[in-house]
Amino acid sequence: MDTDECAINNGGCSHTCQNTLGGANCLCPPGFMLGNDWKTCKAMEVRRRKSQNFSIICEPGYVQTKEEHCKDVDECAVQNGGCMQGCVNIKGSYQCLCGRGFFLAADHKTCIEGRMDIVCPPLSTPSYGYLHCTRRAFMVAPERWRSRWRRRIVNHAGAVCELRCPHGYRVHGEYRKVCETSGSWAGPQNGFCMPFPKPKIECPGNISVEIEPGQVTAFVAFPQPATDVDWFRNVVSKPSWGKLLEADLRPGYWPVTFTAHHPVSRHTASCTLFITVSISSTPTEAQQNNT
Repeated sequence: MDTDECAINNGGCSHTCQNTLGGANCLCPPGFMLGNDWKTCKAMEVRRRKSQNFSIICEPGYVQTKEEHCKDVDECAVQNGGCMQGCVNIKGSYQCLCGRGFFLAADHKTCIEGRMDIVCPPLSTPSYGYLHCTRRAFMVAPERWRSRWRRRIVNHAGAVCELRCPHGYRVHGEYRKVCETSGSWAGPQNGFCMPFPKPKIECPGNISVEIEPGQVTAFVAFPQPATDVDWFRNVVSKPSWGKLLEADLRPGYWPVTFTAHHPVSRHTASCTLFITVSISSTPTEAQQNNT
């Protein structure tokens, strides 16, 4: 059985935690990017050139200060953020919370009472994914042929079901259904699981160099391979000096393989640069004098 890491302290994520089979991923809203700890979302300051000066354009949820920095807006300070019960401000956004016995409705603002006497019909599971539902169990009295009480879990009013994807897949769109007191489900269900794309990496053209007369090695420099992942974090080379994009090489045939790793799906892609180092055929000055 898969453990929901997001159920404990939101998986350590500052914003959205996405549970996967065997792990969890932290996700950021538009205008944010994950920090070096892969858990904290940081707002991106967009600088645009205006004449000879720079002006700051803050992302939604932030306001510009006199010092030309982006400061977080406390949405909960104005009409409780529109939340029916609790409101918690987070960087660049806010979240509505409900008290014990209540659940957050599909509008993410209204709290509805969890009632065990109102049940919603079963939901069909989207392809390649599974539904993670927050709901309570109640005890059923023993029948004639049973000597023990048994637990029964149903989609009662207030139950929340969200789409989760296995490792290597991610949620595209939004899928969050809430069982309302009318006995029907409400909320978006256009989300589905799609595989993470494989990373892309393309090596420069092969290189052939000659060792200058009187030298034993040739200095070779080559362009950085083009890739759609972070070059410093998610690309490795074999041999390791390939990441330096230069080397002093002796005569021979030198293959350099670069491998890009997707930071979430762990898909990989590789390309190989071939470097040929040969001894120059141009005679040295001493050789010319002897002839």
